[in-house]
Amino acid sequence: MMSSFLHLVGLLVSGYVMALDVDCPAGEGQVCTRFSKEAAHSVSTLQKHTQTRSSRLQTKGEDAEEGKTIPKIDTYVINRDSRHDRCVCMSKQLAFAPQAVYRQAAVGPDSCPELSDDIATLYGSRNHTAEKSLFCSNYLIWKQARASQAEFIVVLEDDAVIDDGFWEQIQHFMTDCASFDYVTVDSWKASGNPEPDSVGVCPGHPTLFRPNPTKYLDYWGTAVQVIRRDFLDVLIARAQTHGMGPLDVWWMMRINDGRSFSWQPGIALTAEVNHTEYASRLKALECFDTVVSSDLAPAFLQVSNQLRLQCP
Repeated sequence: MMSSFLHLVGLLVSGYVMALDVDCPAGEGQVCTRFSKEAAHSVSTLQKHTQTRSSRLQTKGEDAEEGKTIPKIDTYVINRDSRHDRCVCMSKQLAFAPQAVYRQAAVGPDSCPELSDDIATLYGSRNHTAEKSLFCSNYLIWKQARASQAEFIVVLEDDAVIDDGFWEQIQHFMTDCASFDYVTVDSWKASGNPEPDSVGVCPGHPTLFRPNPTKYLDYWGTAVQVIRRDFLDVLIARAQTHGMGPLDVWWMMRINDGRSFSWQPGIALTAEVNHTEYASRLKALECFDTVVSSDLAPAFLQVSNQLRLQCP
């Protein structure tokens, strides 16, 4: 079975490389079946990484080692049309994502006219327009994804950098932990010890933290989110009730009901917390230096801002 799977990976890679010149439209909510041309030179490296984990990471059916059913995952990348550099970098990282990858074009707040401003979350001198734009882009994903057949939704901002073992860890978490609806992956506590916030709801996953529900402002960053699809209706309803704001503040205030957490397995890098490792990983991926420049105001930066991602 192992040799057959590796042979299949090789055939898929060869087929994709041959198809690089085939047009594949992409845009808001558009799914695509091609690599971007700029990502082609990374195929051999990505194939090597995939082969080292192929016995543990399957695209569907059951995990050969553990006999567990692999959950169905839809992945969305939020990407501004003007940030082609970031899209190319993400396409390299997601070339061997286990299941479907969609691009959500980043939009302005006016694309969500049914949402008011969540004034309680929009404090300080940050770029509130950018914060609401990010929220609105997420909101459009929630609305689209709730009609899918996926069990879980993974949302990545386009400057996220993920570890080689990212998908293996994500799938294990999804299958092992039944007590979550929403997590931000490798969000960080800016000050103080996170241990008092530790929750023991998922054995084998000790780095799961619930923000203090009376304090809110503890865990920052939404570069990677994992959402149970059945929870999307709750997210949409809360957004329509409270309005839009900076997503990291918003989730701590509006959905901190005991099944929403900061999960910190160390599989998603951010420039704010892992600057040296982040830069090294970008270099290994041959991504542009401009990827690290944020579209949010530098003051109080809160975010690190077989179907594959295709860049416009």
